[in-house]
Amino acid sequence: MFSSVNLSQIAREKVEFSKLEKQLDQTNERLAKTQNDIERLSEDLRSENDYYSYGGRTYTSVQVQNDLGNRFKRFKTRRATAEKLGQMLSAREASLQAAQERMEGMLSAKSQLEVEVENLQARVGALRVAQTSSQLNLDDSQLARTRDLLDEIATRIDVAEETMSIDAEYFSEIDLDEPDDENLLDEISSYFEGSQGQQSESYVAIQID
Repeated sequence: MFSSVNLSQIAREKVEFSKLEKQLDQTNERLAKTQNDIERLSEDLRSENDYYSYGGRTYTSVQVQNDLGNRFKRFKTRRATAEKLGQMLSAREASLQAAQERMEGMLSAKSQLEVEVENLQARVGALRVAQTSSQLNLDDSQLARTRDLLDEIATRIDVAEETMSIDAEYFSEIDLDEPDDENLLDEISSYFEGSQGQQSESYVAIQID
């Protein structure tokens, strides 16, 4: 019987891949919302008012500035996380595909070995019949060689059932560098302008007067 451990590992890998894919989608959605909020607060601060109103409450320019800084820090961290998640997802997808292809190859090889075993068993049976019915002193070396070959193929099947393993590790690090709070709006503007050429999704540049 083919090793059920191999099939279980592939099934588990599929589940982990789906979970990682969902996590990446959620992270990208939160990134998009956070960027919109950052751009809105930056635009408001450009007006240089003393007070700002959000959600029925009034905040000083300092409070809005601090809130913007915290949002920007979280945005950069989450964006770095999304990039690592994307790399992990690609690696896991490649690993899963390779495992499935390997499994299919092993199943095909196992089927071929089983056919060869059936053929050898038929040959052994024919040799035994001939040896029993003949009055001659037959040379049993061919029978012995056939039995050895049968044992060897049986061993190959056992080895094939134990060779499949899926063991992938993923390492990721999050960029923990913080922006310079002394000129936050300048940094945000430079950050989004610099990322326009690298991101597949267009980001609106924030310019400081």
